[in-house]
Amino acid sequence: AMTQIPVHMSLFVATRTMYPTYPDWKEGGALWFQDLSIGDPYYIWPTMSALTMIASGWAMTKNMNLQAQFPNVPMNLILYLTTAASLFVIPISSYFPVGLNIYVASNIISFLTQGWLLDNRQFRDM
Repeated sequence: AMTQIPVHMSLFVATRTMYPTYPDWKEGGALWFQDLSIGDPYYIWPTMSALTMIASGWAMTKNMNLQAQFPNVPMNLILYLTTAASLFVIPISSYFPVGLNIYVASNIISFLTQGWLLDNRQFRDM
């Protein structure tokens, strides 16, 4: 898990700073987010990012291996703290470009999918 941090941080910084370099971000959106280089005024993408973070926290607390490694840690506390942190991030991430919020949400969804597949016994037996 620690090896993913430099990759994630480099992609985060690259996505955060690339919109001035690529003018297509100003006109590459759809629906209510026509300009990917500015924040979402309706808080939809920041909320989507927060919901995916909450789903990630929920999936983490349901992981039996994690529960076995840390038997003294209440998993409900981890879920509550993850939820609180995710909700706290909504007003902050509303200032981030919409493209970055889309990246964060899709990145967490890909991690959730990867974790679900790796926890799936049938998938691992293939």
